[in-house]
Amino acid sequence: MDQQLRRDTPNPQGFDAVVTALNGMLEGNITDIASRCGLSEEVVQSALCRAIQNGQVSLPTAGIYRSRDFSNNLDVTRDNIMYRSSQEKKAYVAVESGRVHLKMSVQGNGKVDFAHTKVRTTDNQDKIYYPEASNVTEEQRSYQSEEPVFEPKLQIKVNGALAKDGCDCAYMKHEDNRGKQCSHIQALWIQHCQNLLNKDPSAKVELASEMLIRQSDDGEKVHKLYLRGKRLVEEWGSFQDFTKQSYERQVLAFNQVDAARDSYFQRIEELQQEQFIATGMN
Repeated sequence: MDQQLRRDTPNPQGFDAVVTALNGMLEGNITDIASRCGLSEEVVQSALCRAIQNGQVSLPTAGIYRSRDFSNNLDVTRDNIMYRSSQEKKAYVAVESGRVHLKMSVQGNGKVDFAHTKVRTTDNQDKIYYPEASNVTEEQRSYQSEEPVFEPKLQIKVNGALAKDGCDCAYMKHEDNRGKQCSHIQALWIQHCQNLLNKDPSAKVELASEMLIRQSDDGEKVHKLYLRGKRLVEEWGSFQDFTKQSYERQVLAFNQVDAARDSYFQRIEELQQEQFIATGMN
């Protein structure tokens, strides 16, 4: 898909119409989708490519595309929901049941990690602790003394691509499942997408932060936003600028917390319209 359409480009023509049409259909081929939304098959093909990159549409099976809903309005018990595998179904059930516990960190290069906790000892015998691991639990079975806990890992690159996925579960250790993703890894991604979709700009937030990144031919550009009561702090530059502490910085002061909060969410929306990607960090 990335060879057909670069991730750092704007959404193609007809994207919203195609996604809306497929959400209403749940599944369909390119001809059916084009007929429903009144667009050419070529336009529909490009829009579906982007939707697959975003995780909003499943990869086609026998020419059939299926809508994937990351919101918490999805009824996972519905018989007409089509999953690509039993692992994907288990992932949605885990999210619906509140069994996914995210622990996120952002590296200096902008990559988002859901990684195992690790301890490294330096030459001076100092111990360096890595971020606490994300985990996904499963229901306790009759032969088990407690609920199983699994620690999947996943990384989201600056351009939205996924990398370094793995898990300590039996499914991922089986040689027949090489190149596949278990339900626990998929649950991490679904939960992360759901968290981003369900952010409520109207919530009474007084302390918040967000980092947004855009990748271009001349390198990555970074904006960091901090809401601190009646103040909105914005820092921007390249990752190298942040490493050298040479980034630009602006502080806006408001008379009311509501005004600062509105400006915070408005600025995030403006940057997203400029093709910046929110990392979801708070």
